[in-house]
Amino acid sequence: MARPAGAAYKAPAPARRGAGEPVLTARVRKLVGMIGLLVFIVLYVGAMARIGEALPDHWAVRLAFYALAGVGWGVPVLPLISWMNRGR
Repeated sequence: MARPAGAAYKAPAPARRGAGEPVLTARVRKLVGMIGLLVFIVLYVGAMARIGEALPDHWAVRLAFYALAGVGWGVPVLPLISWMNRGR
C-alpha cells in the first residue's frame, strides 16, 4: 500500500500478546535454561565428587558409580531442555 507523497512514515505499533502467547521469548527461555543448566551441573558434579570420596576403595565400585553418575545427570535436565526448546 502506497502512502501519499510527503506523508511521514509511522512505524506500526508493536503486536500485543494474546491470551495464549508465551510470556518468555525463545531467546530469553534459552538464556534462563542455560544458566539453570550450568548451576545444576556445578552442584551435581560437587555432590557426585563428595559421594565418590566416601565410596569403598575398590576399582569396580568406583567404576560403576562414576559410570552411572556420568550418565545420570541427563535425566534431571531433560524437562529443562524440553522447556528451553518449546516455542521455537
